[in-house]
Amino acid sequence: MGLDIGTTSCKAVLVDDHGEVLGRCRMSSGLIAGEGTFRHDAAESWWELPRRALAQVAAGFGERIAGVAVCAPVPSLAPVGPEGRPLGPGLLYGDEHSRPPVGDRVSRGAKRPPSDDPTASAEMLHMATWASRAFPHAEGFWPAQAVANASLSGEGVLDLASAFGTGSLYNGAGWDEPTCAAAGIVPSKLPRVAVFGEPVGRVRSALV
Repeated sequence: MGLDIGTTSCKAVLVDDHGEVLGRCRMSSGLIAGEGTFRHDAAESWWELPRRALAQVAAGFGERIAGVAVCAPVPSLAPVGPEGRPLGPGLLYGDEHSRPPVGDRVSRGAKRPPSDDPTASAEMLHMATWASRAFPHAEGFWPAQAVANASLSGEGVLDLASAFGTGSLYNGAGWDEPTCAAAGIVPSKLPRVAVFGEPVGRVRSALV
C-alpha cells in the first residue's frame, strides 16, 4: 500500500504483486492557504486522515498487506505531544514561517535562501525556529511523515530521503547539533531517521 499525504488530499492505493490495483481512495486534506499562510490542520491531515485512508482501502485484506509506504510534502513541520499527536499547525513549504522573519538573528545567519530544492533550502530551519518559540513545551518537532508513522504504528520515524529534505538540519549522518541549536531545539526533539528499506514499525492491528 502506498499512502500519500498530499498538499490538497490524502491518497491511498493498494496493489498486488503484479501491479494490479486492488483498492484506492482520496480524501481532501483541507489545505489552509491565504496571504502568507500555507499549512494543514496537522492533527486532521497528518494524524487522522492516514488512519481513515488506510482503514478504507485495507478493508477485507487485513494482515495480507505486506507493507505500507508513507510519503508527504517536503519540507513540513508540526509541534507534537508525547505520542506524536500534533499540538499546532502543520507548516508546509512556502508558509510565512518557512521564510526568515525581518531582522531575525537566526535568519540573518542562515546560509541558504529559499529554494525549489528542499535539500538546499533553509525553510525547515525557519519552521523549526518558529515552532520552538511558539510551542516551547512541545515534546518534538516532526515532519508529516513522522506524524503519520506514529499514528499508524506508534513510533514517529522519518525516512532518510525526507531527512535530507530538511536541508541544513540533517548533515547526512544525523541531526546537525549547531543548526538545531540555531533553531532553538535539541536533536532529540526531531524524529529518529530510518535508512532505506528499514521497516519503521508495524501498523496497529485495530486499523486493519
